[in-house]
Amino acid sequence: MSFEEKRRAAEAMMAAAGFKRNAYAPWGYRLMWMLGLNVPPPHFAGYGVNAVLMSAWFVIAVAVIRIMMEAVTAWLGWTDFAWRTVAVWWLTFVPFGLLFGPLLALYFAWSARKHRLPRWSELG
Repeated sequence: MSFEEKRRAAEAMMAAAGFKRNAYAPWGYRLMWMLGLNVPPPHFAGYGVNAVLMSAWFVIAVAVIRIMMEAVTAWLGWTDFAWRTVAVWWLTFVPFGLLFGPLLALYFAWSARKHRLPRWSELG
């Protein structure tokens, strides 16, 4: 069974279990799939994979938003854009990302167990 067939089977299983599409195919995972990365849906991926991916997505998303906010406020003349400010913010992005990722991975593991979803290797 190809990756796409397994992913579709997993998505059908989660939809039948009552999951909403955003729960079994978050935007970050959909983006990775569009880029051709063969990452299992979060409820079927292992704890470590989910912890790393969710931490990375959190840090990247918050950093991009924060840099855009800094640039806009500088453009409006409210503050001067300073990379040192962005660097200081990284000191908060990363610790919160390191907390957010593992907690979300715990949720995915708990939810998969609650709905009695099989492991990725057991599909097909």
